[in-house]
Amino acid sequence: MFFTFNHWKLILTLLILSVVNNASWTWLWLNTLSGALFLLLAALAIGNWLFLKNSWVCKFIYGLLFSVVIASLVGTACFYLWQLDYQAYAAALTGVALFALLGVKKHPLIININFKFELPRVKVIFLALTYLLFVGLIFYLLQSAQTDRAIRSPWEVIDAKIFFLYFFATFLLFCLVKLAKTASTLWLVCLHALISFSVALIIYRLGFDYDPFIHRLNLDLILRDGTLLPKPFYYIGQYSLIIFLHRLLLVSVDWLDKLLIPIMAAIYLPATIYYAFKDNFKTIPQNVVLTALSLLLFPFAGLIVTTPQATANLFCLLAILLSLYYINHPKVSLWPLGLLVLMALTIHPLAGIPVFFFFVIMAFYQHRQQKFPLTGTSNLPKILHQSILWEIAILGILALPVAFIVNSLTLSELKVGLQTNWLAKLSELVFSHPPDFYFRPFISLADLIYTYGKNIVLLLFILSTLGLIFVWRHQQFKKYFAYFLGFLMVAGNYLLLKAMVSFFSLVSYEQINYPNRVLEISLYLLSPFILIVLYLFFKKLNEQSRPVIILSLTLLAMAMTFSWYLSYPRVDKITEDHGYSTSLTDVKTVNFIETIQRNRPYVVLAAQPVSAAALKELGFKYYYNNLFFYPVPTGGRLYGLYEELAYAKTPVAEVIGTVRFLTGVNDVYFVINDYWLNASDVIAEQQETADDWQAIDGKNYIFKYEK
Repeated sequence: MFFTFNHWKLILTLLILSVVNNASWTWLWLNTLSGALFLLLAALAIGNWLFLKNSWVCKFIYGLLFSVVIASLVGTACFYLWQLDYQAYAAALTGVALFALLGVKKHPLIININFKFELPRVKVIFLALTYLLFVGLIFYLLQSAQTDRAIRSPWEVIDAKIFFLYFFATFLLFCLVKLAKTASTLWLVCLHALISFSVALIIYRLGFDYDPFIHRLNLDLILRDGTLLPKPFYYIGQYSLIIFLHRLLLVSVDWLDKLLIPIMAAIYLPATIYYAFKDNFKTIPQNVVLTALSLLLFPFAGLIVTTPQATANLFCLLAILLSLYYINHPKVSLWPLGLLVLMALTIHPLAGIPVFFFFVIMAFYQHRQQKFPLTGTSNLPKILHQSILWEIAILGILALPVAFIVNSLTLSELKVGLQTNWLAKLSELVFSHPPDFYFRPFISLADLIYTYGKNIVLLLFILSTLGLIFVWRHQQFKKYFAYFLGFLMVAGNYLLLKAMVSFFSLVSYEQINYPNRVLEISLYLLSPFILIVLYLFFKKLNEQSRPVIILSLTLLAMAMTFSWYLSYPRVDKITEDHGYSTSLTDVKTVNFIETIQRNRPYVVLAAQPVSAAALKELGFKYYYNNLFFYPVPTGGRLYGLYEELAYAKTPVAEVIGTVRFLTGVNDVYFVINDYWLNASDVIAEQQETADDWQAIDGKNYIFKYEK
């Protein structure tokens, strides 16, 4: 069965669907259905244009990716030029439709629906069903453990049997991919990635981490007002994407935000690894799928919750992986890759700026060689080419420190300064901290897990070095030079940020966060070399005897289970994460204080989970002297005063007086959770000094100071 769309049929169909989508219907499912069909048709048209020689599955998933990227970029432009309102939504629909129209004009959309299906072998079916059974049991245990209590780690509430189920499911999947010898198992790899990335999504009923509460509140404000004031220089790419999908499909903003990263990462990372290798190298499908599955060997804490940093990192990594196609096809236009880079830039500059400079280096090095040949009778073109290339790299090395300093001069709450002895610190970082091997004597399984986890960065560097040696020996280093230079550039940013920039506006334990994020991004640029080595490993493994293969797959499944455990907060005999989740008691606490105040001004000093509950329940409701009435952010003055009370560093009267002076508010509350360090001593002291106090569920203690 064939369906053919020329440009007239396509534009008429998209127009009808968009009209139906924007109309007010009694049955909301009509809006959702028309929006889904609009996105489906546009995705197929754009995917057929950009990925003409690939399967329809490939065309659809990447057409879908570029459709939402185009819509998001149009929405972002509207946000900065005017507002992200329904007019911006109409502009985004128009932008997607125009790209789809361009695609169909170049390559008419001919959809062939073929219902032929080749039944796999009995062994493959049995393994697949067994694997799906294990997956179902894992989801059941996760769903059964869902909680709204304050916990530090999801593993505190999950039955330990889940690790055995995950190990056996992983081992079965390795065996299934190897036995099936087809690319169809790639979607089981995506399912496995979804299980791996979704623990926090399922377990934390009220939400995981602190930042997502702020971002969801920003989304609500944009939906209500069409803008944020003052307009931020970042995050808008993610907000625009979520709001576009919300208006198109009528799916809750909260759920879209929670699902975005786990689902996108689970689908697009394995798929991109597969298609990047399949389309650019002579490969065996099963080995490429095994390589894609091996992505989960490395802890993936950055992919378990939706934040702008995680979304920007994902687009950064996708751009790097898809660039393999452009490296091997230098005459192909770079604009689709440029859209992904621009998307990362509009979401978070910490990922967007490095990948932008990598994109410039790759474009210049790969596509400008005809203008600046490396060989010839004259040395001037070669010298000019190399000097421009290294000038771009040097600018890239300085980009993030300069960006932080410029951002600090704006209204941003993130303030930075230059360290006086940064040259000495830089020298110490470069020469005094060589990578070393971490080892714990084996007493329990935890020792083995942390020996693996603490050596991940060293392992990645070893794999990268082996990959570099391989491409060098095969005289391909010039082709991959952009990745190596990009790594040096981003690693230079990491060293400069760590040695030169002081993040003094952040609390002490958060000051290393930004340099560490940059280090992670630098490793993304080594991913082509790492993946080449992993592919060669599986290629070599196929030549080994069955016992060697079984032992190798067992060890890989064990390492992947370790990685799964290490990707989430932990409380065990070696590591003890101190960040508690927002609980139902925190929500009750916030609502109780709001109720008894009866619209009288008040300020609350509380920990992050309680502040997150306040954002969820009350939004940005009250400000006094430009200070939010809960201690947000943690680098702010109110949070410092909260810690002075919570750790009993300063007399109570002095802290309360300072809060009143800063805010001009007389009613001050101090909330302490029973899990806080030395909580019993602090509670006893506060009961003696407070004007009134209450205990919510016997867990959160509220102390009121009136004037």
